[in-house]
Amino acid sequence: MSLDSNSQTSSILLASNPGVSTVSYTLVEDNDGNIYVSGDFNVDQSNWYGVLWKLDPNLKILDSVTVFELDTIAGFSVNRTKNQEIYLVGRSANQNRPKGLLFFQVESNLQSQTKFFLKDSIYQYRALKSLIELDTCKIFLLRTLDTARYREGLQAFKFDSEFNLLDSTQVYSQCRDFTGFLSLSYEPLTELNGSIYFATGGSTCTDDYLDEVLKLDSDFELTPIYSQSTSYETPGWVNDYTFFDVVATSDDHIVLGTVFREFNLSTQKSFDSFQLVKIDTLGNEMESSVKLYRAEEEFKDLTQLIAFEDHLTVIGVDSGYSVTNFASPEFSSQIVLAEFNNDLDLLRSKKVDLGVAVIPTNAIKSSDGGLIICGTSRAKSDLFYQGFVVKFDKDLNVTDISTVGSSPFKLGLHSNPVFHDAVIQLPAEKGTLRIVNSSGHLVYRQDHLGGDFHLDMSNFDVGVYFVSYETSSGSGSIKLVKQ
Repeated sequence: MSLDSNSQTSSILLASNPGVSTVSYTLVEDNDGNIYVSGDFNVDQSNWYGVLWKLDPNLKILDSVTVFELDTIAGFSVNRTKNQEIYLVGRSANQNRPKGLLFFQVESNLQSQTKFFLKDSIYQYRALKSLIELDTCKIFLLRTLDTARYREGLQAFKFDSEFNLLDSTQVYSQCRDFTGFLSLSYEPLTELNGSIYFATGGSTCTDDYLDEVLKLDSDFELTPIYSQSTSYETPGWVNDYTFFDVVATSDDHIVLGTVFREFNLSTQKSFDSFQLVKIDTLGNEMESSVKLYRAEEEFKDLTQLIAFEDHLTVIGVDSGYSVTNFASPEFSSQIVLAEFNNDLDLLRSKKVDLGVAVIPTNAIKSSDGGLIICGTSRAKSDLFYQGFVVKFDKDLNVTDISTVGSSPFKLGLHSNPVFHDAVIQLPAEKGTLRIVNSSGHLVYRQDHLGGDFHLDMSNFDVGVYFVSYETSSGSGSIKLVKQ
């Protein structure tokens, strides 16, 4: 059952796994520390559903709802305003209405109320996690697809406090058009002093690759303030830049995360690094811009920037991601975190190994000053896709881990804390047991036929551990304390 657009409220418990997840997970946190995670699923490669989970501050799943049937994988996201309003936006596949995007407001009990329907025009609209609330209005940025010419673009929409549409503007590059893939962060918008900034890039109508930072002011005027384009500086090499995110810092500047790629035309090999670029609100580059990390040493793919009061966190993975290699049984990846001060000096970095291939898709600052990351994971053995949520404290120690995306198993412990022998209560189904410590390191992995699992932990260090069990039909996790 899915939410019908003509009804005003509905809440449907997700009783079973609706299918295989995509990589489209987003999350927000409310004032009570509860976390809302959105994801989309398919049953048979044709029927897609938007699902929302509510988790408590310790990442225990409290409830979940199937919101509505989606039109393929055109995006589904959860957004939160300054006034604690939570919105879902996704593309509906209901055959009884025209094609377009549905906007829902979600209450704390997961009841949803339809707020707005945006009918397709010459463009097909696709959802992003891109809501910003200013003093007098709400701004949504949406991806557009010109289906006649198959050209991608962006369009911004302005709503009042009651979600009445006030204005819209088409977002163009300097070349006035995008073709092919349009790159954006999973959370592309940032606000500074009443204006909105975002970075985007893509192949233009002249087949160049152009990256821009654009400013959308309170009068809904759009201004490009900074750009980079593909360059050919060395014979036989192609050098290009790709923005992956933009954030506003506490000292009223904008920081861009930029992947720098050098491609050898003869060997067909690429060498990646990334840099952080700091600009002012007029687009002037600051002297502290630096190039950092060759990607083959640390980062292979970068997801997001998070700005804290006194530092910046870069989130990525240590293996190059594509749809093809993520589906390969040989693909493995770890989350990589790096912190920089406001002068862009590296403070520290670490890898987090969850024992499965992971692609982080969205991250937020938590109310206690830490970090929460969600994304897609895949077990190497059976190619079973699963959503994950990981919570970090200020020191980047893992405090909680949870899985979403299928019917969660309830794991148990005969005693907790554990002194010597742990008896872990598992479902009677073949699967894989993994244990991760609070530093984010995989310390134990074992295939199991199901049922209670006895583990000698006498040689384990004292501390907090996270136990997960994953089968072909679901997964579960539990926190374990070793004393």
